[in-house]
Amino acid sequence: MKRFIAVAGNIGAGKSSLVEFLQAEHGFDPVYEPFMDNPYLDDFYADMKSWAFHSQLYFLTHKFKLHQGLPERAGTVVQDRTIYEDAEIFCTNLHRSRRISKRDYATYMELYESISVHSVPQIS
Repeated sequence: MKRFIAVAGNIGAGKSSLVEFLQAEHGFDPVYEPFMDNPYLDDFYADMKSWAFHSQLYFLTHKFKLHQGLPERAGTVVQDRTIYEDAEIFCTNLHRSRRISKRDYATYMELYESISVHSVPQIS
């Protein structure tokens, strides 16, 4: 049976370590968050208000691509973060803390809602 497991948590909580453990112990297929490839991350940490929207849009785009590829992966897949955390937790909190404007947040959420219906892996 095909299964998809998502590991959620704060930075430094041990998500990657848990994914590595599940891979080693159970042979699960790991999928890691593409945070190191985000070209906006340094700018974001230097000036969150100016770069939060750009950084979150990058994560949304790349995690959507990851989600689209999950059904083709073999066996049980275990993910280190998902597209849902980015929108529902990180982007929402950046908006609430006034680091993403109301206009940019609305644009982001409209895109997220449009693609999220296609993000859940379809099992054939």
